[in-house]
Amino acid sequence: MSRSKISTGVWIGTGILILCVACVVSILIGMNLGKKKSNLPLFLQNLKEENAANKQPVFPPPPTSGTEFSANVLKNFPERVEGAPGTLEGKLGWMDGEFIQISNDEIDSNDRFDTSTTVGFTISDKNGDFFEHCYADKTKLGDLLLKLKDGNQIRVIGQAMSVLRPGTDATFDVWLRVDSIQVVK
Repeated sequence: MSRSKISTGVWIGTGILILCVACVVSILIGMNLGKKKSNLPLFLQNLKEENAANKQPVFPPPPTSGTEFSANVLKNFPERVEGAPGTLEGKLGWMDGEFIQISNDEIDSNDRFDTSTTVGFTISDKNGDFFEHCYADKTKLGDLLLKLKDGNQIRVIGQAMSVLRPGTDATFDVWLRVDSIQVVK
């Protein structure tokens, strides 16, 4: 009995046919997986895509009035945020960043503040610069501040104030009197 030889062309043709079938099956499986994704509710698809694409927190739109503050502006350019000479009133504004900690050291050392009703805290602005001269009314924002953890994304809204530095006659520091805090999810 003799065996017939299969030509090389038949082997190559068979191999190409198998590769084509594998590609078509892969495409169909991929399309089927795509359909399963689209069976998710639209808001879940969008949420999943936003979370994957954007790890940065999304702050709410800025207030319609006021100035965007940064630690650099408040510390180094008080003329941009101070009010009229001789007053403690300054510009209204907001600062986006991270809560760092409650810190009453500066509050305790300054006669301007009533330590029984005022709480001090430190934040890091969106540029990563620390600002230690934030203060708020304990009765209004104390509970919220106690719930915040280091690194929570927040927006503070308030007024820049010039406060006489303890032990000096004419040196002022700019403080941010915080009237509201928005926690960014």
